[in-house]
Amino acid sequence: LTCSATTAKPFPASPARAASIAAFKDSRFVCVAISCIAPMMAPISSEHFLISPSCLVHGDCWDGNIFVKDGKVTGIIDWERCLWADPLLEVNFRVHGDNMWFRKGYGKEQLTKKEYRRALWYDIYQMILGASECEYMKYDTMDMYQWSTGILKQQFGLLEHLIENTI
Repeated sequence: LTCSATTAKPFPASPARAASIAAFKDSRFVCVAISCIAPMMAPISSEHFLISPSCLVHGDCWDGNIFVKDGKVTGIIDWERCLWADPLLEVNFRVHGDNMWFRKGYGKEQLTKKEYRRALWYDIYQMILGASECEYMKYDTMDMYQWSTGILKQQFGLLEHLIENTI
């Protein structure tokens, strides 16, 4: 149940494969749970969080983690990075690889300066996760590490430029 685009190649009895199978089987439960949890969290988020609106963020929402059949989403896997947070934390709001269609799905034509700065910090956060997971996920190559650290260097350069121009 892994996509050919994924870099991980779990063994048939691996925990990653078992989790993918369980997530696929329980996808209906997850979708129902999300639809119940989100409305309950909305009042809490508006009262207690500085980022508004906060929402349920998957954290790794890309083609390889979404099952589609006959034009309908039938399952979503890899929820380990899920949290109630700023929507800009979602992986497709990245400064390093803008996804216009994803942005438009959230009703955003462009990011404001403040949103751009937050998204840049989230890029750095996501790339640290990407670089560190090569070891414990036992990837066959260090390609993800190389890619992530390359983007980290680029994003730290953008951040330095941003800091210099706001002081």
